Order: sequence, then structure tokens, then C-alpha cells
Amino acid sequence: MKITLRNGGDQPLNVMFEPAAMEVDIPPHDHIVVEWPAHDDENHLGSIDYTAAGIVLSPPWAEPMEAWDSQGNELDV
Repeated sequence: MKITLRNGGDQPLNVMFEPAAMEVDIPPHDHIVVEWPAHDDENHLGSIDYTAAGIVLSPPWAEPMEAWDSQGNELDV
């Protein structure tokens, strides 16, 4: 499943991808698209957490995610 994360603020929004600990800043009024890994096991849904430092994405089963900027360029996450 693909989800869009939009930054509606006036400052960059930091997004951390776990378990890789890779980080991306979404520029103000821009977005990224994230491919969220899906699983049949409802006990491992993952999480999207908003913190003071930004957003932390933790997918189920610690699987890698893919992400693209608003221009369609793949991000190193």
C-alpha cells in the first residue's frame, strides 16, 4: 500500500524510517510517497508515530520500505 505524507507547515518535516534509521526531510508544503509493506498477520501492523522531532515510520516485521519524493525520485531509505 502506498501512503502520502504531506508537510503543510512552514518548516521541513523530518521522517525517520525504522529499522534502517534513515531520515528524510519533507520541504514545507511538499510531500513524499511511502510504500508501506502489508502483512496478513494483524498482530504486526507497524506504526506511524508523530514526535517532537518529526515522524517515525516503523513497518511490520521490520521490513524495508520504499519512498519517493514529490518529483518521483526514489529516496534512499
